[in-house]
Amino acid sequence: MPQLHSLLILGATGRVGAAVVFALRQRYPNLPITALVRNRTRGERLRELGITVIHGDLENLGLVMDLASSADIVVNSALSGSISLAQAIHIGLNNRRRGARKPILLHISRTALDLHHEDPRSLQLQTKPYDDVDTAEWMATPPETPSRLVDNE
Repeated sequence: MPQLHSLLILGATGRVGAAVVFALRQRYPNLPITALVRNRTRGERLRELGITVIHGDLENLGLVMDLASSADIVVNSALSGSISLAQAIHIGLNNRRRGARKPILLHISRTALDLHHEDPRSLQLQTKPYDDVDTAEWMATPPETPSRLVDNE
């Protein structure tokens, strides 16, 4: 039987991160999941779901690098605009052991939930998924786009 992937989630106690954790736990009950959390009380709820909880802060970039280097999949649903956090995750994934699976980084945020909250009709549904493997697509992002620094790291 093949070994399960391991997953690290940042932002697991937030709105988006919690939804991701609960959905993954229901769909893949045996998936090893580690969550870096600040709040011990919220971390206990995750521990009850069988999540490995590491208490720490996203500003501890060394810890983030270490945790990312041990994961097959990293989900960042916290501080989506932080260049230093994106770099720490990237370095950690690049420092993975030789022969390890190719790492996966899923970088998500709730930014769209905060935009135009006064007129939800102004949001357009994007049906084409963003694919950062398609370098022509992400390099075509206008330079003035605020997320470009993080997206192009």
